[in-house]
Amino acid sequence: MTTSGITIGINKQDGTSMNIAIDPVNTNKTESGIANTGTYKLYRDIDSAKTFDKGYLGAISLNGTDNSYHYSGGTELTDFELKQLADFIRNYHATGKELDDHNRDITTK
Repeated sequence: MTTSGITIGINKQDGTSMNIAIDPVNTNKTESGIANTGTYKLYRDIDSAKTFDKGYLGAISLNGTDNSYHYSGGTELTDFELKQLADFIRNYHATGKELDDHNRDITTK
């Protein structure tokens, strides 16, 4: 699961795509350290995943018990798009490198 801000591209039902910035608000971890539930704010990717001041699309909350999700605070995203986001967040594995907006390695040691 993603535990830091990230931007991804998802497909819309009409075949077009859109970029979404995902900002973790609250992630709950299991004993093994893997997040299994959490709330994530969603933004239209305007310029950078670091500028979350515009394009708020709502929040998605994931339930690890039954793998469901709940969308609140927005109306623009469809179930088709939300399912992609939920699947991505649950299955995301960090590469170990964090890059800034200029592709410079800013991974903390």
